[in-house]
Amino acid sequence: MGKLEPPAGTPARGDARSLKRRRSPERATRDRKQAPRGSAHIVKIPQQARSKKRVAGILEATRGIVSDVGAMALKMSAVAVRAGVPIGSLYQYFPTKAALLYRLFESRLEEFRANMRFELNKVECEKDFIRTMHRLVMRLYEENRGDPFMRELWAGVQASPETRKILAEDNAFYSDLFFQTARRAGSRIAAKRLRRRAVVINEMWDSALRSAITMEDGSGLELLEESLDIGLNAFFRAG
Repeated sequence: MGKLEPPAGTPARGDARSLKRRRSPERATRDRKQAPRGSAHIVKIPQQARSKKRVAGILEATRGIVSDVGAMALKMSAVAVRAGVPIGSLYQYFPTKAALLYRLFESRLEEFRANMRFELNKVECEKDFIRTMHRLVMRLYEENRGDPFMRELWAGVQASPETRKILAEDNAFYSDLFFQTARRAGSRIAAKRLRRRAVVINEMWDSALRSAITMEDGSGLELLEESLDIGLNAFFRAG
């Protein structure tokens, strides 16, 4: 009998295994979802409670080690030991040290944003806005200055493209939050101009806060106080 030819479109035998290895559209979508927002590092996102608890333990262990020895001396093997997880599991969630530090930094910024939104949602007038903002910014200063991990990250935050991107997103969030709060608090500055001011003031506060956090002698507190006085008045004074 002559050799039967497969129907058109049927893969050759040698291609069967490669087809099996190809990702389905559903698998491809799931893999994309596992990449953290704004990050070039592919990280497996925990779905189950046990996995979430493991990742939380990894992040806490990383935070402790960086506080002890600094980010430059951080070793993935040391994180695995302190977190009590196999090294393979650590790399499954965080394939690089940069991905691990990025996620820990991002999680702290998320905490700060949630707290700022919660507190500013209570603001009803100019006096509330000024008093609340002063208290919150000073709390950020104290919390970050007293945290060796955050102090080190703030000192070198512009060195990483990933952290620069998340900081840009962070600044956009705060600028909009401050604009909305000032409007609700009774600012009479035209909306378009007020929004521009919110961007400028937030950039000023961000720069002053990062500088104050990393100044060794604590003199940055005066810098921060000055920036707060300028910024808070500018939200309500048209001049």
